[in-house]
Amino acid sequence: MLQQTDFAERPLGDRVREGVAWSAASLAITYLTGLARSVVMARLLAPEDFGLFGMAITVLVAAGAVSQIGLDMSLIVNRFSDDEELSTHLNTVWTTEVVRKCLLTLLLVALVYPTTKFYGDERLFQILLFVSLTPLVQGFQNIGLLILRKQVSFKKLVWFEQTSNVLSTLLAIGLAYWTRSVWALVLTQLLSALISVLLSYAFHTYRPRFEFDREVFNRAFEFGKFVFVISVAGYVTTMVDNVLVGRLLGAAALGIYVLAYNLASLPIGIIGGVLGSVSLSAYSELGSRASQQLGGAFERVLTISSAILIIMVVPVVILADELISLLYGTKWAGAAPVLRVLMLVAFCRGLLQVVAPLLISVKGPRPEATAKMWEAIIFVILLYPMTVNYGLRGAAWVGSFVYTITLINRFRLLREFTPAAAVRLPRIIGSTLFAGATGIGTGAFALMFVEGTIVRLAVGGLISTSVTALVLLLLLPILRSELIQTLNYAYPRVATVESPSNS
Repeated sequence: MLQQTDFAERPLGDRVREGVAWSAASLAITYLTGLARSVVMARLLAPEDFGLFGMAITVLVAAGAVSQIGLDMSLIVNRFSDDEELSTHLNTVWTTEVVRKCLLTLLLVALVYPTTKFYGDERLFQILLFVSLTPLVQGFQNIGLLILRKQVSFKKLVWFEQTSNVLSTLLAIGLAYWTRSVWALVLTQLLSALISVLLSYAFHTYRPRFEFDREVFNRAFEFGKFVFVISVAGYVTTMVDNVLVGRLLGAAALGIYVLAYNLASLPIGIIGGVLGSVSLSAYSELGSRASQQLGGAFERVLTISSAILIIMVVPVVILADELISLLYGTKWAGAAPVLRVLMLVAFCRGLLQVVAPLLISVKGPRPEATAKMWEAIIFVILLYPMTVNYGLRGAAWVGSFVYTITLINRFRLLREFTPAAAVRLPRIIGSTLFAGATGIGTGAFALMFVEGTIVRLAVGGLISTSVTALVLLLLLPILRSELIQTLNYAYPRVATVESPSNS
């Protein structure tokens, strides 16, 4: 039995806190292992290797975007009367995904030759053939894992994700040491997908079977068709710059750009993994029972997210050169100025990971799809002239501009159904940016009196993050309140002794 209702009897607040705690632990491990993996592989491989792999990934992600119909998201936001109905939906979505991924592999194989000609590098031919197999493997992943997300039950998901993560990291480093070529990245992509599929059946007892219910499919597709637009537009704003950089500036330049972009994306992944994944399920459940609580819940999540993001962004902005030099070496020095610009992208995209789930859970995916379509159009219009005239930093500045406009537009949409929270949004964002500017200013001032890469990293990082965190706590009462509640949740015995009235 799926037992979808038993778990839901636990209070939503407890499940959300537990989900955030487990997701935070998972993302901390992912952050550290990802950074270690990135450093080791960058030391063993050349920028050109990353650039070649980046070219192949642009095709893989593009094909995935144009075939994405978002049926899995419909399982999370919809409610089901019993386990039998849920099982029918799971099997139908899983069957559809298997077929979609098989067709996606065939499409990728067909694109191998024209893609090789487009980039003008014959080495891509064999690389693309191997990369094309990835969707075929991914299609068979156990859809039962979605049950855990729907229940806001993230403990087992974290174990699954981290087991996959650690095994994939060890595999990547081993292959990089063995091959010293782009094939380490290619084989890691394919074998990591296989590891994830095998583990998905070990971590959940649900066993999907081939089943197709037309009514269920139509219901899921009604939601998913807008996810298709979101997916395609998302590809344009996150991957078309890679395509253009690779085409205009070559594999080595793309490798540098990809490394900077991946570093800047780490805060986005943390926010999306810790709060975005939990909040979509929580908002969907709240919306069906107590819509008046949505505004307050969103305000708290936004405050926490903006604080985490700015604390991660500030030290990177002032220490980009030192970070790149220490971690990756001088051959990657060109990534530092690009990384500084992309940290603005990281801040805006991170907040979008929080805003989008609320919009989708309350209004459905249509407003999000429409907004992202227009943003993609603006991105494409600006990207070519900026890249031609200003190189990698020009491409990065386009992303920063578009994502800033994107965030402002999402806040405008929020006013329609969370007016009270929307009124307080300018103060939250303004306080966050002021704290960040204060941290950058004090950190940069301190760096004027110290020398040496290690010392500058230690002093600049400590001062900038400490000052930013202190200003945030002074300016945002919600943040102070959430910190106290989190400590009470983490240390209930201490909280009970010190504050009996809260027990």
